[in-house]
Amino acid sequence: MSRSGSAETRALANELKRLQIAAAEDKLETTRATREKDAAGARQTTDSALRHVNRLLDPNDVGGSIGAATGAYEMRGFTQGAQDFNSVRDQLVAALTQPNLGALKGPMSDKDVSFIKQLATRLENRKMSAQETQRALIEARTFLQSKVGGAGSTGSGSSPRVGRIGRFEVELSE
Repeated sequence: MSRSGSAETRALANELKRLQIAAAEDKLETTRATREKDAAGARQTTDSALRHVNRLLDPNDVGGSIGAATGAYEMRGFTQGAQDFNSVRDQLVAALTQPNLGALKGPMSDKDVSFIKQLATRLENRKMSAQETQRALIEARTFLQSKVGGAGSTGSGSSPRVGRIGRFEVELSE
């Protein structure tokens, strides 16, 4: 009788170990899948932000309205080109801010979100000069390109075109 009890105990212990191993494998697979999904989402957000930067730097796209959309003068931003530039700039600021939103715990006020945006980029400030906005865009592009591992790429996979905005020479997207 004691032999059958001992065999049952071992069988139960083995079954418990098998269940624990299966649960650990499931947890590991879930963690791996979540990590891969997060990495793919981060890559997509970075690629999207890089496209926005390239549009803002391209004088043949919304970047051609950088002068109308920037500066501290009162009538700035009323043209359609300036509205388009600011719309793409807002998308870029949001894309740059998104990864930092988890830095603050709990509910966030508007001031908290504004603070996070200021940490991410100074492009939120629409009263900067065209030259300073240009510098901030180039810095953002350099940062984003370093994240995707292609410091020399424009995000399109082709060789870059070079253009000028004011006194700045920039790579333009296709």
